[in-house]
Amino acid sequence: MSNQARGGETLPGGSPGPSSGAQCTKPKQLTLGTWNVRTLLGRETELVRQVELYKLDLVGLTETRSLRTGAKTLDSGWTLFFSGAARTHAGVGILINPRLRASWLEFTPVDERVVSLRLRVIGGEKTLTVVCAYAPCNEKKYPAFLEILSKVLSKVPEGDFVVLLGDFNAHVGNKTDKLPDVIGRHGLPKRRPNGTLLLNFCARHSFSITNTMFEQVDPHTWHCDKFDEKTGITKKETSLIDFVIVPSSRMLHVLDTRVERGAVLETDHYLVVSQITLDEPAVPITTNPNTIPPFTKDDSEDDLAGSLKVLSFKKKK
Repeated sequence: MSNQARGGETLPGGSPGPSSGAQCTKPKQLTLGTWNVRTLLGRETELVRQVELYKLDLVGLTETRSLRTGAKTLDSGWTLFFSGAARTHAGVGILINPRLRASWLEFTPVDERVVSLRLRVIGGEKTLTVVCAYAPCNEKKYPAFLEILSKVLSKVPEGDFVVLLGDFNAHVGNKTDKLPDVIGRHGLPKRRPNGTLLLNFCARHSFSITNTMFEQVDPHTWHCDKFDEKTGITKKETSLIDFVIVPSSRMLHVLDTRVERGAVLETDHYLVVSQITLDEPAVPITTNPNTIPPFTKDDSEDDLAGSLKVLSFKKKK
């Protein structure tokens, strides 16, 4: 079976590939989102209703619990690219607005935790690569997850506008003294080992966690009520673990990133929405290499030496 979906052909799952005669959309501003949906089973119609309400162009979905990989058309012409595996609570996907349907170039389902999608934007003048990721909670498995992300980033063509989004299961804190280009002061104060690993990863690749750069009344993206048997009191736990991450050199393109608590879906995560302009900023920003901390052996991400094999679906030129 061919690993390419040519113009007008059908991808696994029933979604047609981009038409060879279609014109790509020309938006100069995109509204992107990320949402841990806890499962897509029986929720696709409501999901489309919610993303239309918030006028999203693209949303990365995590914990979809998909059992297979492919693409399909949902209500109102939205296209869902997804990747999953049998007997898993993971699963990731990228849902795109009908106006972007003719703009996608390549869909790469890496595994049940990582997918990427390339799209043409501004009439084909620029290319956007979106990587959606769902990180494991397990600290021992986290470095291997970051290795996969590094491998994916190494394959992104030079010049692409890259956006990482998803549930990274990492508490990164809000201390900016050592990593001012990576993290802002508007996150939550708690930092844990996975958060340190993610911050080192972002520093190594010169990325910024946009959620922490914009002030919000309450930035948390996950919530849970937990009963304390000793006190008999139910306490609400909150975390900031769903992120939109961009290269630090692209940070001026990000107009805002915030939590939208009005979006309704049966999940304990909130929708995160980011506004990104594709116009070139008047003043480019560069990262300061002196702010990147040294890496330890435990924090480094070694190359996978070509062991990661993925199937890509491309539009025929």
